[in-house]
Formats: sequence, C-alpha cells, structure tokens
Amino acid sequence: MAGLTLLAFLLRAFVIDQGAVFDELFLLEIVHNHGLRDVITSVHETESTPPLHFILAWAAARVGGDDFLWIKVPSLLMSTATVPLIYVLGERTVGRTAGVIGAAFFALAPFDIYYGTEGRAYATLAFLCAASTLCLVELMRTGRRGWAIALVITTAAALYTHYTAV
Repeated sequence: MAGLTLLAFLLRAFVIDQGAVFDELFLLEIVHNHGLRDVITSVHETESTPPLHFILAWAAARVGGDDFLWIKVPSLLMSTATVPLIYVLGERTVGRTAGVIGAAFFALAPFDIYYGTEGRAYATLAFLCAASTLCLVELMRTGRRGWAIALVITTAAALYTHYTAV
C-alpha cells in the first residue's frame, strides 16, 4: 500500500502545475494576500460552497508563499491520503483484495488525478467522505465512543467542505 500511495502522490505531483481553471483563479484571488478573517468573509459573500477548503488553501499559501502552486497542495495531500483510506475501507468491508483494487483504481484514475491536483474542494471532500465512512464502519464494528466522535468530526468537516457531502 505504501508503494501505491507513493505512486498516487508522484502521478499527482507530476501534473500539479497544469494550467489554472476559472474556479482556481477565483480561489487564488480569495486567499492571495488576505487574512483568514477576510478569506472567510469573502467565501461567505461570494462562494456557493462552505469555506473549509479555502481555509486549507489559505494556510498552504502562508506556508509556501502566495504562489499559485501552493493553493493546490491541500488537494495533492488529501487525494494522496485517500488512497490508503480506500484500501482500509475495502479491507474492513469486503476484503483485502477488494481494498487493493479500490485503492489502485483511485490512485490511477485520470479523473482522480486531475481533481487531486485542482485548487478546489473535490479532493478534500473525497478524503473526508472516505474517512467518515471508515469511521462509521469502525463504529458499527467496535462500538467504541472514539469512532463516534471521529464520525461526527469527519462528517462535519465534509459538510464544511462542500454541500454535496449531504
């Protein structure tokens, strides 16, 4: 799984400098040289999606500079981290082989590679939906309170990322 996750990261890193699309330019405008409060206010006033991914992009821009590439880093990391989540989810529900196949499909799918490097919320949403589903499976399997708390947090974060999480 480590090799497949590394491959997913490398495939996404190879195309992360692809040209900007309209929505990415809008995200850049919102996070570029603005404080966190301004980002949240701007998202509230102009966007039709919740602000979590904008906050992640803003934080990445603070770490790496306001270079356009840095607003894509959260998508790169979230998309890559989704690969082992899909494996674990598949392994816990239908078996190890299915988990590997599912993770490989996600790691290699052109659609997931493209959106895994786009400066929008799609990769964050995919990661959080996979994480919340895994939390639900583990809650049902173990009955432990920690999984219930993790389920609430990951579901709320998914809803705070994009309305399609509903």
